[in-house]
Amino acid sequence: FDPNGDFDDLGEGETATVSVTYEICDDGVPSVCDSAEVVFTITGQNDVVANDDSYTVPQGNPITENVFLNDNDPENDSYTASKVGDVPIPDGLEGVSVTTTGGGIVTMDKNGNTKFDPNGDFDDLGEGETATVSVTYEICDDGVPSVCDSAEVVFTITGQNDVVANDDSYTVPQGNPITENVFLNDNDPENDSYTASKVGDVPIPDGLEGVSVTTTGGGIVTMDKNGNTKFDPNGDF
Repeated sequence: FDPNGDFDDLGEGETATVSVTYEICDDGVPSVCDSAEVVFTITGQNDVVANDDSYTVPQGNPITENVFLNDNDPENDSYTASKVGDVPIPDGLEGVSVTTTGGGIVTMDKNGNTKFDPNGDFDDLGEGETATVSVTYEICDDGVPSVCDSAEVVFTITGQNDVVANDDSYTVPQGNPITENVFLNDNDPENDSYTASKVGDVPIPDGLEGVSVTTTGGGIVTMDKNGNTKFDPNGDF
């Protein structure tokens, strides 16, 4: 006999009864048959149900979801998240953060609000590539006694074709132009080649000279397609 989820709304101490008849026949001549009834009494339990979740995450973009949306308590007891991974979740708005074994950071609060931050751990994924990580969580209801259940959250990170330009800073003696290369701390996780396309709002054409722009505070910046950058104070300081 499989209750088949049809009695999940029974509270602790409640019961429901169902029955079915069956018939038996012997192999005598003539055959004789008789019927009987089977009675099943289903006893209610205090329970809470956590269901697995799955989300798709763009490679460089944190997402926020709520894992309670498909969870339930058949007795309508309220419930809260008690653990994410093996870490207890305290009361409070912030929740706790755990790093999955495959990378990325999961933050969950008592109300099931869940943030996944790829945290730069998947920047080497190419366009069309994916990676999957997961974490478990536990919910507990406020019944007496309290009952808990666990589920798994799976995050599928989708790769994107990207290039990363990082900020630069240089010290310039008042009257002396300097030349640097702004590409030294930039990168393309897929190892595609890249070039400088604009400085300020001015497109950079092909060629060795690049283009020059005057900053709002003074001085002239010249940059070429390969990131070679000259700053000339130009007497403005």
